[in-house]
Amino acid sequence: MKIINRKLNFATGKFEDVESEVKTKNFTKGEATTFFRDFLSKKGLSQHIGTKLVTHPKYGQLQYITLFGRAIEAKFTLWQSRKDSEHGKAVFWIGERNTVGYEKIDHGVIIKGRMVPTHVFWYCLIVAPRHTFKVGTSIKEQEFMEFLLMPLDDIIVELNAINDPCVNIRKSHREKYSFDNMLETLKTKEEVLNV
Repeated sequence: MKIINRKLNFATGKFEDVESEVKTKNFTKGEATTFFRDFLSKKGLSQHIGTKLVTHPKYGQLQYITLFGRAIEAKFTLWQSRKDSEHGKAVFWIGERNTVGYEKIDHGVIIKGRMVPTHVFWYCLIVAPRHTFKVGTSIKEQEFMEFLLMPLDDIIVELNAINDPCVNIRKSHREKYSFDNMLETLKTKEEVLNV
């Protein structure tokens, strides 16, 4: 399965269509945030959407989308099976590999050889099927596309409980962290990291 990405050819100064493998890195945070904002508008939450400057450990001051004043980082996680089943999964990578071997960092926590940033306490994970999702297609055309709200401290608990440096999002996660299930928690949960 391939997708077509529009990329700037710096040699010619023109945009070109380039065929690429379907990988999460093909789907940017900007696209994820756009999908998330549209989703919130359709939910009737436009008046509760805002932006907030957050200091990212690598890129400095960045504007993040907020909901009820909570900064949220939106990311795609692509469902790896062709069908929506109990055995399917989407892999959620967070942070960076700790290749230097730091024991402690001031902008996050070290878990399982991974540096997990703590600049935002909430993630919107957009689960879409890898085999059918293409950039530019409509959400309505997907077999399913789900918006999860996952707090950072739950992500850290997951990472500590497994031997992988990523969270395998299963159908049970999709049910537990579905947007509708977590909205009230987002409004009321204290943003304190318990590690």
